[in-house]
Amino acid sequence: MGNLKRILGAVVALIVLPAAGYGQEAYLELMRQDIKTQKVAIVTQAMELSDEQAEAFWPVYREYQYELDKIGDERIALIKDYAEHFEMMTDEKAGELAGWSFRLQEQRLQLRKRFHAQFEQAVGAIAAAKFMQVDNALTMLLDLQIASSLPLVEAPPQQN
Repeated sequence: MGNLKRILGAVVALIVLPAAGYGQEAYLELMRQDIKTQKVAIVTQAMELSDEQAEAFWPVYREYQYELDKIGDERIALIKDYAEHFEMMTDEKAGELAGWSFRLQEQRLQLRKRFHAQFEQAVGAIAAAKFMQVDNALTMLLDLQIASSLPLVEAPPQQN
């Protein structure tokens, strides 16, 4: 449970960063590395893999995480774009951001489907399903933390 609290704390720190600023990218990368480290610890504890299973599981996991990081990079870009346009949101920009968000959600789902087969081949159906449960639970918690940290979109104040 302590690892999960650290992950959620790191996510909050990522979200409340200003859209631009000195050292932001370096800080962002440090926080992402901490999240990855804590996620590995949680997955290790939850999966309870034998040595043989671990040998087959972790290379697939690293490839999965690499692909997931690409989607995460896009998500950070989406959040930054949202922050840049928040005070002067237009219908066009709101639609663009919503479409971007839907594409990222679809990419993540497709990635999970593709890698589920690889995990199943590496460690069997039960362990693969267990990993997907753990990964999904962590993702939902992170998504909830991010969503609760972002203000809801609003129309800009009317100019008189």
